[in-house]
Amino acid sequence: MPFLLGAVLSLVGFWIRQGAQETRSAEQQRAPRPGLFEALRRHPRESLLIGGITAGGTIAYYTWTSYLPTYAGLNTRVRAAGIGFPYSPTVALFGGTAPYVGTLFKEQGHAGLFPWYVAVICLVSSVVYLRLPETAHVPLRR
Repeated sequence: MPFLLGAVLSLVGFWIRQGAQETRSAEQQRAPRPGLFEALRRHPRESLLIGGITAGGTIAYYTWTSYLPTYAGLNTRVRAAGIGFPYSPTVALFGGTAPYVGTLFKEQGHAGLFPWYVAVICLVSSVVYLRLPETAHVPLRR
């Protein structure tokens, strides 16, 4: 059912996009619209950087929200709620406030600090990841 709802909403999004007015300058309106792969052809390094930045966050997100709750429901002492509760406030605290923090740094004249803020948070996460013990061959606790 969620996939069906997502499919319907994506069709609605395409329909809205078709009728939306483009907010472009007169020069931009005369120029042809860029093709789907133009950024890849003209800016391959930047495109790869975007992919590299996106990959880590995406795999972490889907691992914690889709893959692990399935196994936590089997793993008897820790259920999906055991993962969901710490996950949700953390997402709210860091993900939810990221646009605010970025805007605050910019308004204070320190826009260059925001990438450092992101880097420090990612560094903390990396340290946590690297310090996690390997439990692939350890029996599950009940």
